[in-house]
Parts: sequence; C-alpha cells; structure tokens
Amino acid sequence: MVRPSSSLRFLRHPPQLTGASGVFGTFGALRVIPALVTHPNPFNPTTTIKYQLPKSSFVTLKVYDILGREVRTLVDERERAGYYSFTFSASDLASGVYFYRLQAGSFVQVRKLMILK
Repeated sequence: MVRPSSSLRFLRHPPQLTGASGVFGTFGALRVIPALVTHPNPFNPTTTIKYQLPKSSFVTLKVYDILGREVRTLVDERERAGYYSFTFSASDLASGVYFYRLQAGSFVQVRKLMILK
C-alpha cells in the first residue's frame, strides 16, 4: 500500500552514488544499497529512500516511531528485480526520531530517520 503523499518509482538505470554508499553489499539472495541510502537525513518534510533488489521479492517498507509503533506503511507488495527510489513525505508527523524497516524475503534492515521542523 502506497500512500498518496509518497511516491515509489522503478529506476531503469542504477542510481549514481558516491563514496561508501556506492558499494553494494550481498545479503543472502538479496543485494541492497548499504544503509538504504536516505537523502537528506535529517529532513523536512520529504526524503528519498533508495534500494536495490537482485530478484523479485515481496517487499515491506514501514516507518516506526521511537516507541516501536508503526506510523506508516510505505510499500507492501511484490516487486521485481531492480533499483527503486521512494519519496517519503512526513509533513503530518511530529519532529523526532523514527525508524524505517525494509524487509525483502528473509532480508531485514532497519535505519534511523530524523524529522526536523
């Protein structure tokens, strides 16, 4: 389920990344961009989350508050192999620390987001 305030798009070509974020790691059958490249972070009111899937997988991308309560489901669907860029709008969330969790198959990665208003 993708909320109207957010957008997900499939990228035909790999994102142009520099530094350590340009090195792809392999985790079992899935490869993802380390740290799930989030730019900018901290942010107000939108940020972009990028990731790569080497094969088709069921993907969930969720945002949680500091107490572990789910505040938003960004992606909850099967996606084909490729590079993805997701624009997340947090205009309706309070300033603070949040976490986002990407699960693709058996792979899980959690990263921190900071919203500053």
